[in-house]
This record gives sequence, C-alpha cells and structure tokens, in this order.
Amino acid sequence: MISVEPGPNRDALGFEPAVLSSFDFLATDGFRCVHSDSTTVRYEKRISLGLNGVFVSVHHGHGSFELSVWIGRKRPAKYLVDVMEVVRWSGAYEAEGLGKNAPGFQVSSRENVEKLVARLAQLVSEYGGPFTRGDRKAFSDVLTRRRRGWQDYEKEVQLRKMREEAEMAWHRKDLSHVVKLYRPFASDLKPFEVKRLEYARKYENLTHP
Repeated sequence: MISVEPGPNRDALGFEPAVLSSFDFLATDGFRCVHSDSTTVRYEKRISLGLNGVFVSVHHGHGSFELSVWIGRKRPAKYLVDVMEVVRWSGAYEAEGLGKNAPGFQVSSRENVEKLVARLAQLVSEYGGPFTRGDRKAFSDVLTRRRRGWQDYEKEVQLRKMREEAEMAWHRKDLSHVVKLYRPFASDLKPFEVKRLEYARKYENLTHP
C-alpha cells in the first residue's frame, strides 16, 4: 500500500520555514496562514461577507517530493488552478523557462527546497494577482483552457488509433474500411491521407455503382 503520510525527518528539508518566508508577501494582500506543517502550508483570505474566499495552498508531495502551488476560490470549489496553469494563462510560460525541457519541481534536499519554493513564490507574486484577488473570469478562463486541453488530448488519441487502423486497412487493400476510418476525421487528415481517401472513394464508386 502506498503511504499517504510524510516520511520521517521531513522537517529537515525545511519546507515549512521556506514557504512561510517566501510567501510572506501574501499577508500584505489580506491572506493569513491557517495551516502549516512539514508538507503543506495553506493561506486563506475572505473576499466577501459570505463564506466565499480565496486560498493558496503550497505542497511538498509526501511520496513524490514534488512542490506545487494551488490557488482556488472556496465557493464554488471547482475554481482550483495550479500555478503553472496561471503562468501559462498569463502568456509567460516560455519566457519563464517553464517549457518542455525545464527542470522539474521534484526536490528532496533542503537547498533545492528553499530555492524552488522561492521560485514558486515569485511566480505567484508575478502572475497570480487576478487569482489571489478572486477574479472569477480569470479562474473561468484557465478552467476553459484545461477542458480544451483534455479535448485536444482525447482527439489526438483518437487520431493516433485511427491512423494505425487505417494504415493496416490500406496495406491489406480494405479500401471501404479506409473510407470508414478516414471520413469522421476528414478535416484532420494529412495530404497523403486525403489522397488515399479520394482514391478509396473512387474505388467504392467503381465497385458499388
């Protein structure tokens, strides 16, 4: 069974004091620390007279040792975004060196914890303003992008599967099946696939007048 409890000696990594030091700028924006331990520090701010509010939660994974920051609105709970999504929404993802080859935030030494916690705090301070203010539109924009990202991923999986099946059908000269596979993805076909579809359709017309 995978443990959900932090391992021993997590205090030695200095996560808690690093967060309390690097994220102290949140206090000037009305946040207060409501929870603090060796793997999680959480800040909250009320932004209305009701139960609504904003929180910033900083984590150091129990088993993964991955640093992460989440910003959310307490109501509705679905408004929850990761700091990397915030930076991407701001258009600064590449400029901040967070592209595909960027080093990760999985750290297990005190020195790197301090350095990368400070880095995450800088990203929140630089780009998180609309979210720490509880801007509903900013949250909604990020969540919309997230949904589109999943839709794009699912479509890519479907295209990959279709192309594998179409390639096999083409080589065994099952042209009717090629048409069946290509037709739903006509707008996504590559030039050579368009030619194959045109050829297969002509073949269908010849064999089924």
